[in-house]
Amino acid sequence: MSSSSSVGSRGSNRRVMNRLRSRCYCGDPVWTSWIPFNPGRRFIGCPNYQDVLKDCKFFYWVDHPLPNQWYANLLLEFHNNVNLENNAIFRDYGQQQVEGNILGDIVEQQVAQPPVANQPVEGVAIQVQNGKEGGKWKSFYVFMVSFVFVLVMLKDLQDRQKMYGK
Repeated sequence: MSSSSSVGSRGSNRRVMNRLRSRCYCGDPVWTSWIPFNPGRRFIGCPNYQDVLKDCKFFYWVDHPLPNQWYANLLLEFHNNVNLENNAIFRDYGQQQVEGNILGDIVEQQVAQPPVANQPVEGVAIQVQNGKEGGKWKSFYVFMVSFVFVLVMLKDLQDRQKMYGK
């Protein structure tokens, strides 16, 4: 009798662990469904579910289902409106970028004419200075991405320690 209760507790422990972890064993993040029946509902699903060699069939809904279809339709409509606005903003931004490229023809003309040997080339010093400035921003960007990555890893470590009670 005690063996049946221990088997039941092992199964329930496994279900609890599946609910608590935020990634499958293949290491993939939580995704959000935007199909009409489950809009905005987060799930964990391994992309290797179709790969016979990896044989990972992990799938788990993180969020509970919405109470009725009215909420699902409302959320889906809101999501679609936000996407339409974002597309319009980025489309307008892209057109402004193209219109704002006044110096594009001048730069192409200068590049098309190779410099004559033993003559100082105008614009080289400017390119070097711009390269250094771009290097500063690139370094800052790499630093910020690395910093955010470390924060995410520390948060994940903290969550794992809480989950296992350490």
